[in-house]
Amino acid sequence: MPDDGVLCNGLYLDGARWDRELQCINDSLPGKLYDQMPVIHFLPNQDLTKAQIWEYEDSGAYPCPTYKTSTRSGALSTTGMSTNYILPVDIPTPEGRGPSYRILQGVAMLCALND
Repeated sequence: MPDDGVLCNGLYLDGARWDRELQCINDSLPGKLYDQMPVIHFLPNQDLTKAQIWEYEDSGAYPCPTYKTSTRSGALSTTGMSTNYILPVDIPTPEGRGPSYRILQGVAMLCALND
């Protein structure tokens, strides 16, 4: 057990897969819609500043949006956020396939599948 944070199991990637060999996000295999993520260790951290958000393209990490369901939509709460959206999770990307590539693919993580 970790001293700090929480371990999360059972998340799925939609639109990409977790490359177990390279330890980063990669293109989906033909005919496979979803890929199960390995256990993720979430550590508490301060909120990102705007300056840090613009540095994602240079860092090679994709801020993958995480949703409760695969519909990716929900009612707007009083905060202006969707009730289906949870948080972004920084996922490493391979060389030449940075965050903008994954954004165009619509890659997201899901807590539950409709299947």
